[in-house]
Amino acid sequence: MTNLNGSKVLVTGGTSMLAKAVVPLLYQRNVKVVISERHFCDLTSKEETEKYLENCQPDYVIHLAGLNSNIQGNIDRPATIFYATSLINLNVINACIKYKVKKVISPLSSCAYPANIDVLTEGDLWRSAPHHTVECHAIAKRLLDVYSRFARKQNSLNAVTVVINNLFGPNDWFTEKGKVVSSFIRKHVEAKQQDLPSVTNWGKGVEKRDQTYTPDAANALVQALEKYDEAVPLNIASGYETTIKNLAKKVSDLVGYDGETLWDETKPDGQMRKKLDITRMKHYLDVKFTDFDLALKETIDWYISNKELADNRKIQW
Repeated sequence: MTNLNGSKVLVTGGTSMLAKAVVPLLYQRNVKVVISERHFCDLTSKEETEKYLENCQPDYVIHLAGLNSNIQGNIDRPATIFYATSLINLNVINACIKYKVKKVISPLSSCAYPANIDVLTEGDLWRSAPHHTVECHAIAKRLLDVYSRFARKQNSLNAVTVVINNLFGPNDWFTEKGKVVSSFIRKHVEAKQQDLPSVTNWGKGVEKRDQTYTPDAANALVQALEKYDEAVPLNIASGYETTIKNLAKKVSDLVGYDGETLWDETKPDGQMRKKLDITRMKHYLDVKFTDFDLALKETIDWYISNKELADNRKIQW
């Protein structure tokens, strides 16, 4: 087990929802935290990335930076997302090799998995193609996994990947970049505030999603930094699965919205199921996951209390 006490940890993607949940956990372990944000360092630049790691000399790196979006963003900007995220991943791992970082841990997304497998084990990652709606982000994440393995083999870098599924929680994107939970929360909160008769969601709502509260995922990620050193990715998920339609109802009920929820079936649904097998996670990590309804309520409460800030968060690409 890695003892982080007194070490220096670089967290890339420091403005992300996951980073904001990870950093306090590192401070609890007496870690000196260095946060990489876009205005500090452009990680798409090899030279800037190397200079940044040369200056901060981290012992460990938690690599969270990258571009991602919802289905519409992936459809509109696939080249931008794939190119930038691939560059960021390659540059960060390469700099970790050059400056002899002790360990780098990089989350992949569950969208990197194949589209045609219902329950996803770690050995499934390369079996077939990802879903076409998330292909740009998925392939960039697969490149991160394979380069991490190559760096481990050739350069003895302890490069670990984990697979995290759909996240939600405080500091999420509640703008047009937002994914399903944050999108539903914003729609229903605003519909209630404006006394609208209905809200409309994409698709049929029949697809299932395994949702994880970000503070719980952060706990698992930091534990994996301490405890997990294998080349095979490690799935991280709560195990709670529900349909998108049921998720919308839960949000509506918790918000207290009395209007109608409509479904635009001309819009894409996305992958029908992305459930992660968490057998190995339970073996390596000890994470107590927050009750889903409680986590959803806490996220709604955070959004209502921070609505102006959340609504004006700017997309940087």
